[in-house]
Amino acid sequence: MYAHGFQSATVIAEGIRLALDTVPPEKLTGEALHDYGLNRIKDFTCLGMVPPFSYTPNTYHVGPGQVRYWIVRKGVVQPLTGWVKAETYRIPKKE
Repeated sequence: MYAHGFQSATVIAEGIRLALDTVPPEKLTGEALHDYGLNRIKDFTCLGMVPPFSYTPNTYHVGPGQVRYWIVRKGVVQPLTGWVKAETYRIPKKE
């Protein structure tokens, strides 16, 4: 859940950054964020935590549908797996 929250926040921050290229801060509303920010996200990776994804006005604004499992080794976050479909991959139970 931590990673999901972090990734959601980075997407919103990127949308705000892009929207402010077009809209002054006092005019930044939810609709302006959607139209001038989120809809302009292209090849975004949430600092490398997800595969690149883009949004356009005609797409549903969800993530890329893939995950990578991570591990912390000696204080460094490292990928444990490659990209796998989020809907189908499950960590096997230990017997």
